[in-house]
Amino acid sequence: MTEGTYAHMNRLAERYARDVSAVIARHDLPWHVGRLGGRVSYAFTPVPPRNAGQLYPRVGSSVRDALWLYLANRGIVLNGMSGAALMSPMTAESDVALHGTLFAEVIGELTGRGGR
Repeated sequence: MTEGTYAHMNRLAERYARDVSAVIARHDLPWHVGRLGGRVSYAFTPVPPRNAGQLYPRVGSSVRDALWLYLANRGIVLNGMSGAALMSPMTAESDVALHGTLFAEVIGELTGRGGR
């Protein structure tokens, strides 16, 4: 629990959120990215959820399942219920970059628009 550790986790979380937001914007999806320190999640709703009851388990569950499986089969495992990622002191820049690449790929496949 040092300032350097928190700076590392926050920097990676910012990049992660930026990567996801860029893909959402590129595909014009009605989704939101939420970030609290080193924790980042995406919500499959046009309006940001105000609490977990508005989000789980029904909203976006089939999309969440598809994303989770796609990412898990390629080495990125997110929280199974929320799809959240938690940056840790051990998280590397390459981990975040891999998620960004895979997230763009899977959304391209799911929307039928490829990397566009």
